[in-house]
Amino acid sequence: MIIYNITFFVDNSVAADAIEAIISKIVPAAERAGLKPYFVAEVGGECEPGITRYAMHLQARSMEQAQAWTESCDELAALVNEAGSGKIMFFGSFLHPLAIF
Repeated sequence: MIIYNITFFVDNSVAADAIEAIISKIVPAAERAGLKPYFVAEVGGECEPGITRYAMHLQARSMEQAQAWTESCDELAALVNEAGSGKIMFFGSFLHPLAIF
């Protein structure tokens, strides 16, 4: 099992639309690819003024499944492109659980 974490850095001027798109477009796209969504959350802590961070966790059966989805997910690119230059950035991390309780 792999947990794919996507951290989004979102300009507050587009935050409501970004969250709506993450929930209504990106999560269903992940589900269609066989990934299991866990949550979308606001990330606490310091950030640049006017920017809010959000994280989304998806469970994949394997690293290959997670990587295949990230390389083919048009919805992620559309989210960034539709918001405009520099309004949304993201990065992904592959988490390998060591213990599940």
